[in-house]
Amino acid sequence: MTDNNIHRANKRGMVLAIDMGNTNIVIGCIDDDKVYFEERLATDLKKTELEYVVLIKTVLELYGIDSSQISGAIISSVVPQLVNIIREAVEKLIDITPMVVGPGVKTGLNIHMDEPRRVGSDLIVDAVAAIKEYGAPVMIIDMGTATTISIVDDKGSYAGGVILPGIRVSVDALASRTAQLPRISLEAPGHVIGKNTLDCMKSGVVYGNASCIDGMIDRMADEIGIPLASKENPHGIKVVATGGLSRVIVPECRHDIIVDHALLLKGLKIIYDKNVKINFLEVMMSLTIEEIAMTIVGNAGEARSLAFEALKEAKEGNYEKAKKYLEQSKERSLAAHEMQTELICNEADGNGIEMNLLMVHAQDHLMTSILARELIEEMITLYKKLDK
Repeated sequence: MTDNNIHRANKRGMVLAIDMGNTNIVIGCIDDDKVYFEERLATDLKKTELEYVVLIKTVLELYGIDSSQISGAIISSVVPQLVNIIREAVEKLIDITPMVVGPGVKTGLNIHMDEPRRVGSDLIVDAVAAIKEYGAPVMIIDMGTATTISIVDDKGSYAGGVILPGIRVSVDALASRTAQLPRISLEAPGHVIGKNTLDCMKSGVVYGNASCIDGMIDRMADEIGIPLASKENPHGIKVVATGGLSRVIVPECRHDIIVDHALLLKGLKIIYDKNVKINFLEVMMSLTIEEIAMTIVGNAGEARSLAFEALKEAKEGNYEKAKKYLEQSKERSLAAHEMQTELICNEADGNGIEMNLLMVHAQDHLMTSILARELIEEMITLYKKLDK
């Protein structure tokens, strides 16, 4: 962590995504290409930020991810009491202040509700991901502490939904409020009509919830006036399910339902990218073309210098120092490359800039810097092999 509580800025790259629910905290790492992992921690209001640091660090280490590989972080939460604790835990662990989904964070989602600000952040995140991954109209079923069913209309707007008692909540209530009914494992018994108490309970929970979901899907589709998607009508409402218990209930549903366990993580990454890009564009818009060019030159030059420092350390056998210099070199290269990418995107959108000799020099400087770093990485690999 740096001095004076100044943390690294959120950047594009691998993102630590965290969704805090009433029962579980979903944590995962995701970038543009893949979801590295998705795990669940128990939501515990009694834990301190340091305890959560240890838990999150343990999960990252389990999957071989170092905090230096993480470029940013984002949090969504339906547990307000935990937001500051998790935020501070993330800051301590990766030296980045995470974004928090809420007022001021752009999602790109139109919400047609009586009180849009009171819609749960998890519902918003699910909807954003479902639209991007599967297109609108789409229905999203999230099976957590509560089972929620949300619907996005054919215009891509969040049209509303329903909230049902969660499956585990129902099971716990059944066991705790009846004298002779035991707690049960959540699995389909094989027959709807049970022949013993345990199977009767399992049937009621699994097949009962599956039937409830099937019925709500039909009622919601009828009410919004859009048919469900089918082979004959691929443009109808797609149905997507997520949440830990979807793997138990969805196979027993009669409707075609897509199961996407990483939906929340994908949604958090989409929202993260929207906001990182907007912040970066704001910086770009405040600079002249000469300032942009010199910023690219400065970052590229620093990246090249750091790469050669890495090579110098590798010659002395100091491979850990060399690794750190290379990581810093990559960060500087990425900063320059991001600025160049924005220029290219603006050009493609018809907002090109007038090219001058300084910008040509900047592009040349960046390309040679990247090439130098890549060659030095290969040279260091060869040094390591020769030392063995």
